[in-house]
Amino acid sequence: MAMLYDHKSIGDISSQRRDVLRARAGDRIQKGYVAFGDSYAAGTGTGETSEDGCRRGQYSYPKQVAAYAPKGIEFQNLACGGAEVDTEKEDNLFEQIKRWKNPHLADIATLTIGGNDVRFLEVLSACIQLFKTVAFSGDCDEEINNAYRSIDQGTFPNGVKKAMQQIVEKSGRQDFELYVTGYPEFFNAETEWQVSLVADYLDISTSLFLGGPLLTKDLRRKTNGAISHFNAKLSSIIETLNKDHYNGTGHVKFIDPNPFFKFHRFCDVDEETHAEVHEPDSQREDTFFFVSSLVEDWDDILPPIPPETVQKRNKLMNHGEIGTRQSERRYVSPDPHKCNGVSGNWEDRIACGLAKVAAVNGTEEQRIVHEYMTNQTDQAPVHIRKLTYQTKWAKTFHPRTLGHKAYADALLAAFVGL
Repeated sequence: MAMLYDHKSIGDISSQRRDVLRARAGDRIQKGYVAFGDSYAAGTGTGETSEDGCRRGQYSYPKQVAAYAPKGIEFQNLACGGAEVDTEKEDNLFEQIKRWKNPHLADIATLTIGGNDVRFLEVLSACIQLFKTVAFSGDCDEEINNAYRSIDQGTFPNGVKKAMQQIVEKSGRQDFELYVTGYPEFFNAETEWQVSLVADYLDISTSLFLGGPLLTKDLRRKTNGAISHFNAKLSSIIETLNKDHYNGTGHVKFIDPNPFFKFHRFCDVDEETHAEVHEPDSQREDTFFFVSSLVEDWDDILPPIPPETVQKRNKLMNHGEIGTRQSERRYVSPDPHKCNGVSGNWEDRIACGLAKVAAVNGTEEQRIVHEYMTNQTDQAPVHIRKLTYQTKWAKTFHPRTLGHKAYADALLAAFVGL
């Protein structure tokens, strides 16, 4: 079982040496730390998730990183699910930068952004989960090509460069550093086991879902390839930014989380035995991603936390993070004729797609989707049912707590030069 503070990706070192490294990492943050980004930074689904629109999770990587810093630092967690670089969208990265207070106190900032801009949800829907059935999910190859175009030619390249400049300049400090993370690839693309990740969880007796495709090597490679291309592009943008504006001093640093996700992806191999994992395995503790469907909901797997850190972490992680509860109103699934399935928050786009499919397939399918998405059979208060629905869909293909720990470890290693 993976341990929250004992990840082997940091290296084969003694626990004492590891504690020293983490102490040095904590020293990198003396006055303040600010976190920007999308749902990958917000940590949706980890531990307790906030009830506001940002859905910040209790064990997001920014909170794990901040837990190593000295007491009393100014920690601002501005990451928000659904955030994009595109300034035409309501919750964009530049709005987060505007909300950043006391920037002179921040020693570092972290940023994870771009997945929504380059349409990773559409790739997953068309290639893996078929959220909207075969007829509505789009063509896999076409969506992957769209993602490549968005990465290379869309609003993302120039927008993220401009945003990174704004963050560095707003800090006003010569010793300030911005750590920008990429995204982890979802699959080990070389194992032989081929299975649908979601077909076992879908009620294929209805016309709503036909089951997911087999995760062939080719499909896994294509999906991973889009993520790899994104990371390479982001790394190149950062390299150019440092060269052109900061004399190559490295104010902005690219962090690749992938080495820390080895052995922890779908279709992976066991780290100890190297036996192939037979998916889907929702209880595998070393799989670092969530998956959700109409029938199955992969839970977070929380690792043991050293007792001496519990009190500090709880104070830090819960402070100001649980938003005001939603009003006591009956939640209604989206109007398929009015909702927009290509923009907005991750879970809203999924919900819109499901509603459109239900509308085409008839009243019985509408009832199935509506009752499931709103948890009508649950006796919990309506606002809790709505939160459950939002978090369920928002977290799919996002990191579990252990995945955020991998992100945190990648950053800690960068702090100490590993």
